[in-house]
Amino acid sequence: QCGTLEHPSNTSRTYENEEVCFSFLIPENYRAMGTRQGVLILEPATFDYVQCVIQNNLPGEGPPVSVSVYLEPVTSTGASLRSLVFQAQPWLEREGFDFRDTTFAGRPALAFSQLNRLYDETTKYMAVVSPDRRTLIMLVGPQDGNELERALSSFAFE
Repeated sequence: QCGTLEHPSNTSRTYENEEVCFSFLIPENYRAMGTRQGVLILEPATFDYVQCVIQNNLPGEGPPVSVSVYLEPVTSTGASLRSLVFQAQPWLEREGFDFRDTTFAGRPALAFSQLNRLYDETTKYMAVVSPDRRTLIMLVGPQDGNELERALSSFAFE
């Protein structure tokens, strides 16, 4: 067996990214798993499942993630935020998302969402560039997910 269901803790702890200098709150019992593109914030059962799949070299796609943080180096310093998002994830431009300019953590940001038909839920995206303009940061998760809302409402640059 690869994990059991554990609900998010009502108490929080801080996830900190020292390289890009930002932080946000996650449920105390959730785990962060680094990837080549950033970090996944996983509830305990999903973390156990992913570890089991990796350790046992099992095929298949994992369950939905509570919060994904994609970090992409910015190579065009003069490019617009929308252009940077399309450079990082070219398929987003083809999908015709409804992009909304907004402010996030005191910085210009881009918010958008997509209906994920596989899981019958809407995925919410928030894109922002780090204050030093070296990194595009995208926070992604289920639109109705309390964990994503906790991360978004507590996100801060240091």
